[in-house]
Amino acid sequence: MQKANCDGLGIGLQLKALHQQIWKTLDWNDEYSKIIIKPHIQVKIKTTGY
Repeated sequence: MQKANCDGLGIGLQLKALHQQIWKTLDWNDEYSKIIIKPHIQVKIKTTGY
């Protein structure tokens, strides 16, 4: 997604809303493809299907 410059996860929107000072200093269209994203995923199984 980064190679296509597609922010489908809304990272830019979160950054703009929560960190306005940082957002103002960035050229998001240029910087997005360069950032390193390290996902942290947690899974909670509610039922087993039985």
